[in-house]
Amino acid sequence: APFAEQDVYRGTLQIRGVQEVDAGEYRCLASSPAGSSSGTVILEVGAGPLFSEAPADMTANVGENITLPCAARGFPLPTVTWRRENSRQIFTGTDSQSRTMQLENGHLLIQSVWLDDEGLYICEAKNQFGTIKTEARVSVTGLEPPLLAQGAPVITTGIGQSLSIPCMLLDGIPLPERHWSQNGKPVQRNSRTFLRSDGSLYIERTVPEDAGTYVCTAVNVAGTTNITVSLEVHVPPEINAGPYHYIANEGVAITLSCEASGVPKPTVVWSKVGCHAFRGAHSNPDGHLHILRPTADDAGIYICTATSPVGYASREIQLSVNTMPKIMGISGHNNTVKMAAEVGTEVILPCEVQGSPSPLVTWSRNGQPIPPVTAWFTVLPSGSLKITDVRLIDSKLYTCTAVNPAGNVSLSYNLHIQDVSGMCLSSAKPRIQVAPSLLKALIGQTVTLPCVVQGEPSPEVTWFHNGVPVGVRDTVALRIQHVSLTDQGTYQCVAKNNAGQDTLEIKLEVLGEIYLNDLFPVQAL
Repeated sequence: APFAEQDVYRGTLQIRGVQEVDAGEYRCLASSPAGSSSGTVILEVGAGPLFSEAPADMTANVGENITLPCAARGFPLPTVTWRRENSRQIFTGTDSQSRTMQLENGHLLIQSVWLDDEGLYICEAKNQFGTIKTEARVSVTGLEPPLLAQGAPVITTGIGQSLSIPCMLLDGIPLPERHWSQNGKPVQRNSRTFLRSDGSLYIERTVPEDAGTYVCTAVNVAGTTNITVSLEVHVPPEINAGPYHYIANEGVAITLSCEASGVPKPTVVWSKVGCHAFRGAHSNPDGHLHILRPTADDAGIYICTATSPVGYASREIQLSVNTMPKIMGISGHNNTVKMAAEVGTEVILPCEVQGSPSPLVTWSRNGQPIPPVTAWFTVLPSGSLKITDVRLIDSKLYTCTAVNPAGNVSLSYNLHIQDVSGMCLSSAKPRIQVAPSLLKALIGQTVTLPCVVQGEPSPEVTWFHNGVPVGVRDTVALRIQHVSLTDQGTYQCVAKNNAGQDTLEIKLEVLGEIYLNDLFPVQAL
């Protein structure tokens, strides 16, 4: 061989520029006059790695499977390994937990390509005669941001009904995730509210609290988007709790309340029973009816009606108007009428009043109250004052006052009594106020026998027991303490002055035992 040289003395064979064809079995023969011997040498010719298949830069869509080829020849057969640019080694095998694996033929398989698979991949072939490298870049494309279908911006439903709020996904790579919020807070899923497989939000048996602004947000690595839907839960009108009866004073403004709730907000309309329209009143959107100057004509039954597209509710409200007392035949607030009468006649001072509620009528004489019923004065059902058997001393100022919650009015009479018989103008016969003719008392009680008397000049009062004077003269009430059986009998109160006299007779019975059914009222002090 032209590239082989032997050294017969040293027993060596030198091959220059050895090639693969030089590989084989070589036999060495040594001989001498004494004999010969041989030996065998096997020559293996190695080769450094060479790529038979090399990877190229590749672009893949998200979710695709790609294979990067890498095969090498050489002797001995080179070992092929893969690693990432960050020196992270990629292991060989079929590990189900990994999407990236090196196949037995040296190729690299990437399953379901994702964003983090993007980058530089390095393939290395190595044997004892050398190491070679090649690389390829993987780019990931095909991302699409989420796209949602736009539906109705407002959804309405009735209370107790069920509904779905749609969130339809039109596009998005990779598949976006969808999230719901209500009024800015994540929707709490429960037995009534849950997310369907198509992304819509299902609400069962809606309640007013379900109303609000719902936002469906779709998110993937390529972006985010959302849709907004307003949910209105319609609730039939309901009139809030409030008074059913109002009482107004005449001329004083009053407001009737009829506040209503519901969705949508109800419209409140007022009407009055038996009246097509009413004046001097106006209502506002809140359901209040303002009556500026109520009169008796404004009293009655009012009806407020709250109406919305989903129903109506109504309520009856009664208004009573307290009208100012009025004295018939008299105009103005305070009046004084002059009146004259003869001694001994009966005088009626008119004071017939009107008003609602019925006014309370009281009389006074020179500023002093007059009881409703006395011996000489009687307040008639009409309110007028009757004076029986008038005397000169009845010449006074009499005032009738009518009062109710709406106000008061008064009328005064300046009464002048004339004596046409020539009797002394300064005298008036005594008159004793009527009292019970029979009194009963238990032994030991204290008894007071009344004797209220009037006259001019002031009469002298004397008490008699069975015709015998008792007590202290001029005592208008006879007081008997610790009454006993000896105290029973007939008592007389005699009132005298220079114009005449009057007598009151009272019979007193003293009981030894308690007979409750027989007792008459006894003034006990």
